[in-house]
Amino acid sequence: MIEHSSNPFGSDHMSFLNQQVPAALMINADDEAYPDYHKSSDTIDNVDTGYVALIAKASLGGLIRLAH
Repeated sequence: MIEHSSNPFGSDHMSFLNQQVPAALMINADDEAYPDYHKSSDTIDNVDTGYVALIAKASLGGLIRLAH
């Protein structure tokens, strides 16, 4: 699911937005559903590669759209 928010907060993208630089935060909307969130167990072997592929596809689509 893709969700747009006009009320961004927290995380790494905010420093860009605060400087008027367009930015996007692409994360799992329900961080609490991921048991390794912000833990030392958050390693590549615990990452859902199918979800990563969807994020990559959405990112590429956005980049292509911006390029035109």
